[in-house]
Amino acid sequence: MPCGILFALCTGIQWEWLPQELGFGSSMTCWRRLRDWNNAGVWQRLHEILRAAGSLAPAAAGGFPAPIGSATKHWVTHEHRT
Repeated sequence: MPCGILFALCTGIQWEWLPQELGFGSSMTCWRRLRDWNNAGVWQRLHEILRAAGSLAPAAAGGFPAPIGSATKHWVTHEHRT
């Protein structure tokens, strides 16, 4: 399921077009997980952990400066339509 979420966010594909043949599971489940994890602060916490571990380069070095959740809020806040 995390792979399905990341695939949709990275490619910009619509949730209902998430290819099940790639083993991502239900698009609705992926969308709900993203919404729930975002609301629970999971993406923010993951970003903090990776930043502390040195896995994310600082923004000045061309790294990803914002938590994933803040970059995906517009996907999360819109209702899923099939």
